[in-house]
Amino acid sequence: MEEHAIVRTSGHIGCPRSEIDITEYYRKDSWNDATWSWTATCRGRTFYCSDGAFDSVACTESLTPAPQGGSPSPRPAQTWE
Repeated sequence: MEEHAIVRTSGHIGCPRSEIDITEYYRKDSWNDATWSWTATCRGRTFYCSDGAFDSVACTESLTPAPQGGSPSPRPAQTWE
C-alpha cells in the first residue's frame, strides 16, 4: 500500500514518484472511513503526510534535517482536496 502514499505525495511535495521513499506508513480504519499517515523523504528533505476523510492530503516539511544531511526550510502546511 505504500504506492498509495507515493502517488498521493508526489504532487504535494514536488518530487517525482521515482525519488520518493516512504517510511512509517500507518493506516487506521474506522467504522465508515480510513485515515493514513506516512513519512516521505525526497532529495534529502523529509515530509510528514496524512490522507483522511474526503481524500484530503496534507504534507508538511520536517523542521529538522533529513538523515541524509539535507537542510529543509520550514514551510506552512499545504492541504489539497
